[in-house]
Amino acid sequence: MRTRVGKMKDRGRSDEIIALHPAESGMQLGRALLHALHNAGISVLYQDREMKTVWARNMRAPWTSDAADNNGILPPAQAERIGAAKHDVIVSGNPQHLELSVPADDGARWFQVWIDADRSETGAVQGVVTTMVETTEQKRREQTLKALLREVSH
Repeated sequence: MRTRVGKMKDRGRSDEIIALHPAESGMQLGRALLHALHNAGISVLYQDREMKTVWARNMRAPWTSDAADNNGILPPAQAERIGAAKHDVIVSGNPQHLELSVPADDGARWFQVWIDADRSETGAVQGVVTTMVETTEQKRREQTLKALLREVSH
């Protein structure tokens, strides 16, 4: 068993391995992470520097398409925001975080979107990892609570 513990970074996140069983393989880890993504409702998209999709996992509406590149899926203003954020990550290497609303039949759907640089061994940005989590129910609860608080305060 290999154990490695180090400094925490990025607001308490640690990318460090806590424990690795000798029998654990990369395939097992990959399958486990795919299950975790699905169970948590997290979508992940990897694109190269030219914004060509390399792979996508657990993509759900409104992110699903043949190209999985947001063209024609999102309203133009939202697609432009995501495109600009991805371009900034490619140029600067700094992560971006967005909150997006997308029109839906039953009102707006809300998403938290994180865009991170994928760096090569030399440190050059070779692509971007986009992580999307739907937060519609949380947003609706917040809006309901705000409306109730307004009613109570009047």
